[in-house]
Amino acid sequence: MLKKLLPLWRGLAVVFLSLLVAGVMLLDIATQWRSTVDGFFGTQSYVIDTESGSRFQSHYDSATEMMEAAKNFAIKQGREGFVVMKNATTRCPSISRRASLCSARRPGSRTCSLRAT
Repeated sequence: MLKKLLPLWRGLAVVFLSLLVAGVMLLDIATQWRSTVDGFFGTQSYVIDTESGSRFQSHYDSATEMMEAAKNFAIKQGREGFVVMKNATTRCPSISRRASLCSARRPGSRTCSLRAT
């Protein structure tokens, strides 16, 4: 039964692959000749709206000011998220005899890290 259907599946695969290749080629041609296609069909591919007033408003006066704010934000995020690599007290529960549990540092919390026991 499977041998009888093999030529049918091959034929369908060739037909669909050919349609796929032709579609990709037509899309590429339509993209390259966009202005001609738009003129022929009376359409417009791109519309730039300059009158609605919905423009991006920056909070910064210059790119340097924006980069400085981004740097300060990254430093703040780093301070809030780093793991402290010191365990002066053994307040964290032990995983095994060799290491203590690591936890993320949060403002006002006690932290601990890996250490040999």
